[in-house]
Amino acid sequence: MIKTIKMFFLPILIILFINVCGGPPKPSNEKNNEVISQEKTVDELIKDLNSEQPSTRAQAMIALSERNNKESIEIIRKLLKEDKNAAVRGSAALALGNLQDKESTKDIVALLKDKDITPDIVLDALTRMKDPSAADSIVPLLDSSNHAVRLLTVEALSAMDAKNSGELVLKQALKNLDDDKAKTYAMVLGRLEVKSSEPYLMELSGKLKPSPSLAAVYLALGRIKSVKSVPILAKAIGDSYDKGRENAVVALVDIQDKSALPLMFSYLENQDKSIRLAAAEVIVQIPSPDSGPKALKLLESGNKNSIGATGYVIGRLKYEAGRKAVEKVLSSAGTPEREELAKALGWIGNKESVPMLIKVLEEKTGEGRYGAAWSLGIIRDERAIEPLIKASNDADRRLSTMAIESLGQFKGDRVLKALDKKLESSEEVAPFVIGSISSIPGDEARKLLEKYALNKNPVVHRVAIQELGKRKDKKSVPVLIDALNLDILESRKLIYQALSTITGKSFYTKNEWLEWYKDNR
Repeated sequence: MIKTIKMFFLPILIILFINVCGGPPKPSNEKNNEVISQEKTVDELIKDLNSEQPSTRAQAMIALSERNNKESIEIIRKLLKEDKNAAVRGSAALALGNLQDKESTKDIVALLKDKDITPDIVLDALTRMKDPSAADSIVPLLDSSNHAVRLLTVEALSAMDAKNSGELVLKQALKNLDDDKAKTYAMVLGRLEVKSSEPYLMELSGKLKPSPSLAAVYLALGRIKSVKSVPILAKAIGDSYDKGRENAVVALVDIQDKSALPLMFSYLENQDKSIRLAAAEVIVQIPSPDSGPKALKLLESGNKNSIGATGYVIGRLKYEAGRKAVEKVLSSAGTPEREELAKALGWIGNKESVPMLIKVLEEKTGEGRYGAAWSLGIIRDERAIEPLIKASNDADRRLSTMAIESLGQFKGDRVLKALDKKLESSEEVAPFVIGSISSIPGDEARKLLEKYALNKNPVVHRVAIQELGKRKDKKSVPVLIDALNLDILESRKLIYQALSTITGKSFYTKNEWLEWYKDNR
């Protein structure tokens, strides 16, 4: 939620500028009909800092900060302190935060007293700044009546890594009587790893009802490595509050205390599958030489409730001694939770399991097929290629996409041709097919991606551009320049990002990239 709130601040601010200042910039009449606000050069943006229009000044500052332009800092500092327009001052704070100009931290903090600028803008700017010197000044906002402001304060203190303010936060938390606010205090105390908060957090865990605040307390206890809280967290695994269970798993894994393991094994036969799998997750992430044998013994006991969870433990621990037992249980089509059992064989990774997995994959129905498709990609035995190609064309969408993803683990023309054919027949699976092709090394895979980058289907086109950027192959630069010349405005930013990743250059307009390419091809 914090990230969502933060992500929307800037668009909201720009909308405010547009409303106040008479509308967005009109499209240019220049070649390519480019939108000036998106395509201006650095020199043009610096000139815009002196514009009479507040919206132009504000947008220019944000654009320059996104380009990490340090030369503009002095002008933006002046606008922060002197501009009469509140939206411009707020944008200046955000821009200086982006640029991490710590000399401006005090002036940004001072905006908390500016009645025309809301605290959320200041907190967003300080989050970007990451300067712990501002921490003590914003701790009081943890007591705000505004839930969003409290969460943004948590985010800001976390970004600052404000550990020196931990005791101040605890002192304020001890005075708090509001259960909703307890959530934000717990979040901060955990993220700042305030170990002295253990008694406070444990007391909260005993008095809070199942709620987001209680879940936050569990997470905080894990982050401060509270061994004393292990029994509390272990009990939470078996409780009915799902979010509390989820956070208790994370906390127990953070604490890494083996005293939790016997308590977890007692849950593997629970009637509730989510409880069984939560306990299994704790077991596999707290290493112990006893866990593999104990899981195997439980699998062989014949208890149907525990099959999936014990198979998960055996697989994640790569407990080879349990492989044949997993195969034996998996071989019966009537066995429950066969997907987890099939995945266990993939984690173990022994190629002797491949015939069994192919047999399960080729079944007409059943969840075991999903685990088999996944595991065959992990093991990467070439005997699985044809069965996976067949499964990639299955009417079951989940099976088809899992098979496509597994094919991406193999090399060779046979796989590439099959994936290319699949995309031609069904563009709706483009993200899966292109992702798989991208994971295959070599020029042939690259050439396919380049072909898709020029495809008129926007999904195919955009995903291919992103994947070419990830591969960082300079041979793809000419094709990306060709894609730029398609003049698909919605794809410009993706192409710029891909070119920057490959070349190490940073340009922000089409013409700049074309000029660079002309000079360097």
